[in-house]
Amino acid sequence: MCAALLLKFKFNTTDEFVLRSYALIIFSIALLLAAALIFFEIPGRRYLYPVVWFINGFGYEMLVISSNIILQQLCPAENIGRVSTSFRSIQILCVIMGPMIGTALIADMGRQAPFIFAACAAFLTASISGIIHYYCASKQLIKAMD
Repeated sequence: MCAALLLKFKFNTTDEFVLRSYALIIFSIALLLAAALIFFEIPGRRYLYPVVWFINGFGYEMLVISSNIILQQLCPAENIGRVSTSFRSIQILCVIMGPMIGTALIADMGRQAPFIFAACAAFLTASISGIIHYYCASKQLIKAMD
């Protein structure tokens, strides 16, 4: 809810691709914090987990909102239902596969491993998204100058 309000009132003019990159970075930071709390066995960490999960949820909600906006902008109106349902199916598949993969990572590398892998994947996705966005923006700028 906090992320939705922030996007509505503060970042309403910010490009959705940039918001998605911010969201992935916030999400990956939360995951790295969770891994650090586990790995370093910080005293009183059980009181810090709610803060970390709030940050995680905040980043995830920003990601979902910005991704849905991008989807609506890029998808033809007659296909939006089918495409949205397909993306939702992929998301459900990830929700099902995530715990299985996480369990295997924990068994092989320790409890912090799934958080580190997820954070790296989110940061890599944010980096690629940012590079693509700035490449496309610079290409449009060059085209406009011609």
